[in-house]
Amino acid sequence: MLITTLDFILINCLSYITGIGSGVLILCKYKENFMIRSRSRDNLNQTNNQLPHVTPVLASAPPPSNPVKITLE
Repeated sequence: MLITTLDFILINCLSYITGIGSGVLILCKYKENFMIRSRSRDNLNQTNNQLPHVTPVLASAPPPSNPVKITLE
């Protein structure tokens, strides 16, 4: 069976339209999930901008009052 140029072009156009159509259908079906994710990211960005800048305080533990001697046998 020979595939002509017209058949090749029609098959490619059908595949392209099917792919775009299925993508649009999936997007419409799960649109609310995508919107919730983008809203939560926007909210996170807003809260990060509103947090005050805190400098970390580095502290070390005090030395033990009674040092323990460890010996290996």
